[in-house]
Amino acid sequence: MAGGDEAAPRTYAAYMAARSIVLLGGLVWLLAVRAWRSLGLLLALNGAVQIVDAVIGAVHQQAPQTIGPLLFAAALLTAARLLGVRARPLGRIRPT
Repeated sequence: MAGGDEAAPRTYAAYMAARSIVLLGGLVWLLAVRAWRSLGLLLALNGAVQIVDAVIGAVHQQAPQTIGPLLFAAALLTAARLLGVRARPLGRIRPT
């Protein structure tokens, strides 16, 4: 079958590029309009995607595809948390 094995990696790369371009566009837009809460949500969602990617890597027993996404997830979720703290209004009383 011509191109059968070669088409799969290209298709996967195209999916990854499309996902990255959309997320980057959203990131740039939210930074431009200074929508910190929305930016934090975008970072958290991207962190969740990275966790799922890490699970897929672990299921396939591929260390780089597990460790890399976990590191990115930690960085993204940390940034989201810091933005969440920054976006919280001062003087707001939190329920205990």
